[in-house]
Amino acid sequence: MATVFEWIGVDSSNLESVGYVKTTRTMYIRFRSGKIYSYHDVEEVVFNELVGAESVGKFFNEFIRGGGYEYTQL
Repeated sequence: MATVFEWIGVDSSNLESVGYVKTTRTMYIRFRSGKIYSYHDVEEVVFNELVGAESVGKFFNEFIRGGGYEYTQL
């Protein structure tokens, strides 16, 4: 069964769009470079905070990249 989610565009110089799958707690991030990463075991509240952050890039760097989440480049 394929994983389906909706990409949400974000206002960031580094990130292009993000998505989230509740059932697997997986967050997807597409960078402006074209690279896509999946971040594992991310709480839904963290995803919502990323989308609503005043600075999406700063939030990503501090709480996602710096948060110790395991990730996979797709």
